[in-house]
Amino acid sequence: MKIALALVIAALATGCAVQSSPEESQQPTQETQEENISVAAAELKISEITLPKWEPFETEGFSTCNNESYAFKGKMLNFVHTRTDGDGGLHVTTILAVKGTGVGNDTGARYVTFEGGFTKETYLASGETDIFQIFKGRLITPDPNVPDEKYDLYFHLHIEADGSVTTQIERFTQSCN
Repeated sequence: MKIALALVIAALATGCAVQSSPEESQQPTQETQEENISVAAAELKISEITLPKWEPFETEGFSTCNNESYAFKGKMLNFVHTRTDGDGGLHVTTILAVKGTGVGNDTGARYVTFEGGFTKETYLASGETDIFQIFKGRLITPDPNVPDEKYDLYFHLHIEADGSVTTQIERFTQSCN
């Protein structure tokens, strides 16, 4: 969770291009989030899978569209699958979903959020590491004077055996409406 949020914050801080399109204006539902988790879980090619239960947690969030922090209370689902390959490599897939509500610390604005995504990590016996992450979030408010926020992050990190690092934000979109 902290890594995913740190990547989003880093992407925002680096001034990534902001893009928006009409099809991005649809708001996700809890069912959509759970369907996305199920699709990602199916990609693991596990014949039987038992997802963990939603666990409650509290933290601080930040609305870049309303420029304020908010106290967040909600639930998180975190699933990690690891496997080794025949060459001594380690493959890790993490599925993360967050849902809950918040209250703005400055304005008192009410927020509802759905966030989630997955990370695929590959650690090869040769010493190379490859990490790919997709993370999407929606911060919705019932207040017509406070903008809703949407972001999508597609991030790739590659580390060579010699320690040289290549990072690429393959896509980052953020919109306020």
